[in-house]
Amino acid sequence: MYSEKSSNPNSKNFDMRDEITKAAEILFNGGVVAAPTETVYGLLADATSISAIDKVRMLKGKPKDSPIPLFVPPSAELSRLLSPVPTVLNAIERNFLPGPLLVVAKPSKMLTNLPVCIGDKIGIRKSSAPVINKLLKQTGMFLTATSANRHGQKPAISALQIIESFKTTELYVIDNDSKTELSGKPSTVIEVKEGEIIILRQGDISASEIERAVGNYDMKIRIC
Repeated sequence: MYSEKSSNPNSKNFDMRDEITKAAEILFNGGVVAAPTETVYGLLADATSISAIDKVRMLKGKPKDSPIPLFVPPSAELSRLLSPVPTVLNAIERNFLPGPLLVVAKPSKMLTNLPVCIGDKIGIRKSSAPVINKLLKQTGMFLTATSANRHGQKPAISALQIIESFKTTELYVIDNDSKTELSGKPSTVIEVKEGEIIILRQGDISASEIERAVGNYDMKIRIC
């Protein structure tokens, strides 16, 4: 559902706490929420629920077996989420997380059975966006971390673009508060292996920034 209240952060009735509470309720009930990250809008759903993830794929027009990354809290320990954890991840986390970087690696046993896992890989995103982290805290869930756009279209950077793109009442939209400016660039996506970092998508963090951050490690940087 779309809340008219959420479309106008300057209205007297606008209260972000109410928005977070309502969005959390929808996520608990298997619904999908569009919310602002630090880059673009994302589509959030319970990452443990097959039906919720199917709704996300349907909204985006993506194949049923397409990978979907997940948001985790900034405090989450990568050593519990990934296995093995390449040592270079310490430098990557120290320099870029939380922030606009999505890390693809092998999941630990804790995540292996999540329906967002495809094969032996999972995408992990620690966001710096207040709304995302409030929802993670309020729900206690792992949440999907895919951009809010129809397949082949540019990701949305405003609530109005969401409404125009999806044209559905099955999506709850949280408007971006006026204090947070979205970069408009997607997050950078990297796959981390022993001895190699593969940049799967260039985005808000450049290849040169990553190369500088891991300069003390014997790593090959490859751009796909």
